[in-house]
Amino acid sequence: MPKVVNAGELANYKASAVLTKVDVDGKVLENAEFKVIDAEGKTVIEKLVSNEAGEVTAPELAPGTYQFVETKAPTGYILNTEPVEFTIEAEQAAMPKVVNASEFVNYKGSAVLTKVDVDGKVLENAEFKVINAEGKTVIEKLVSNEAGEVTAPELAPGTYQFVETKAPTGYVLNTDTV
Repeated sequence: MPKVVNAGELANYKASAVLTKVDVDGKVLENAEFKVIDAEGKTVIEKLVSNEAGEVTAPELAPGTYQFVETKAPTGYILNTEPVEFTIEAEQAAMPKVVNASEFVNYKGSAVLTKVDVDGKVLENAEFKVINAEGKTVIEKLVSNEAGEVTAPELAPGTYQFVETKAPTGYVLNTDTV
């Protein structure tokens, strides 16, 4: 009679992918929310949130090509709409493996105002502050350059106003907000 030999068990695993969420300076960002879509654009995992180390982990993925898509930016940052593609190779299903899907950067916004006189001539050395929707000053002492440009960097999403605090030499202070 044929004898049955127990050759053991052969396990198959699914792989996972990790994305690290950072700002432009490389600081890790928590509470960014992602989904993972497959090659056909179908959502396979939703509501993945970056942890305190900035890591977003997509577990239990079969071999194939996927993309991380940010659905909610961390507080104070602008949504990054660029998807990050990664691939789980067939060989990675034979043992637990983590695919590093790279770093994913969030930026803050900036605003530029061009200071001109009534004839459209650009004006240098006008000084501004930026206030938020509650009227609180968030940036001070922004000065227009030789091209008349005033740049407010590193702004979180929201509504702001430029307020002129010092007119260029020879001009009257403009009290209108922009």
